Amino acid sequence: MKFGIVVIGPDDYVHSHAFDEVADAVHSGLIGLGHDSTQLRNQFAAGALNIVFGANILAGEGGAARASAGVDPFQSRADC
Repeated sequence: MKFGIVVIGPDDYVHSHAFDEVADAVHSGLIGLGHDSTQLRNQFAAGALNIVFGANILAGEGGAARASAGVDPFQSRADC
């Protein structure tokens, strides 16, 4: 199975890096289990099951401005 390990994080939001180590661990675990896995930032893997860290960054006050970082939170629905 193909996976996309996605970290959402606008360039000006340093706190999104809190997800980096967990994303690395999930990515490594999936590779170790024999799956195809790709790590991405602010984009989704086409044709893959995307595991998203930091999706909460797009919600709430200022969410529209954060979404302008090039992340479409609904794109992954087509990949499932």
